Amino acid sequence: MFEGIFLELLEKGISVNKLLESDIFCHVFEVEDYPLIDPDKTYSIKPFNGSIFQLKGTYNEVFNDFVDGGSKEDSKCYKIKYTLNLLPSITYEDGLST
Repeated sequence: MFEGIFLELLEKGISVNKLLESDIFCHVFEVEDYPLIDPDKTYSIKPFNGSIFQLKGTYNEVFNDFVDGGSKEDSKCYKIKYTLNLLPSITYEDGLST
């Protein structure tokens, strides 16, 4: 569906923000070995080039710069929302998008 149309939209400068942020491309997920709460409410975007089915066991690899800051028992904890953006694959060959 998006093979030719999506590239044309981008090349013509048509805004696709709402489409890319929609449920079509964004999938909220929970993986059993990813933490569900944390006292740090920092927003972070990390790349992941694997399949959604390969997420299990990848937390330390994807979020390798997050180090446990010690005991924060008195701190308020925030629910973590993990979202995977399933962007279409876009390549350029000889200056042309394919």
